[in-house]
Amino acid sequence: MAPSPHEPIYALIPARNEAARIGPVLAQLARAGAAGCLVVANGCQDETAAAARRFAARWPQGARRVRVIEVEAALGPDVGRAYAAYLGLRWARQAKGFVFVDGDWAGGFGPSLAAFLDRAGRAPALVAYAQARPDASRLDLALYQAASARLAPHLSQAAVSETPLYVQKDAFDRVSPWWLHQPGLWFARCLLAGMRMVVIPRTVFDPLVRGDRTRSARQQRAMRETLIGDAAEAARLLLGRKPGRSWRGRHYPGLAGQRRTDLLAALAQTIQLPP
Repeated sequence: MAPSPHEPIYALIPARNEAARIGPVLAQLARAGAAGCLVVANGCQDETAAAARRFAARWPQGARRVRVIEVEAALGPDVGRAYAAYLGLRWARQAKGFVFVDGDWAGGFGPSLAAFLDRAGRAPALVAYAQARPDASRLDLALYQAASARLAPHLSQAAVSETPLYVQKDAFDRVSPWWLHQPGLWFARCLLAGMRMVVIPRTVFDPLVRGDRTRSARQQRAMRETLIGDAAEAARLLLGRKPGRSWRGRHYPGLAGQRRTDLLAALAQTIQLPP
């Protein structure tokens, strides 16, 4: 079931060099029943923004429901998600909430995303995650499970680092969009704020079957380290420990140093989108 037109959900899509994928992604979001889409073309060196604008003319509810914002400098992993949230709050004031997806998704995910949004919208919660696939080799998942066990055992299987992520607009009254630049800290701060959150089963939407499979081995290693470091930061916050990206004597910087929070702060102060 698609989202109700009386409770519109807008999709927020950070994308970097996804000219070949962004059109199909937007087409599937239309199938999923999104009221509109906002694409952040993040430091792109290809025609991502132009491809998104070409698709806008075919958006079922009119071209004005697709907005494309270009950022000249690459913001780094996940920072585009936070910037998209700031933009979405200014642009889609009528939205009930937002669903964050990635610009590299492939396949006909529209119907399963519609089911995810339907379940999320009917749940008594402000934030909804997809369910992570069990993987004993992933330290980041183990860290999230251990750190959330006391406060919210029902969230132990949340795919914290994955999308889709559904956030009702009211959630941002309690936790700033700023924290979306680091998925683990967003999760931890929502948990500490007493935010109602749910996990949508993999039978509804499986987050691991989508995304770019062309990354180099070096890039994959860097991303794994980033995920572990993010989880370590979240776990340390939830357990009342000193901030940092270390766990049991090992440091996990990953790509965190590429996160341009300085640019995020500057951009957030200059948003002047029309309503």
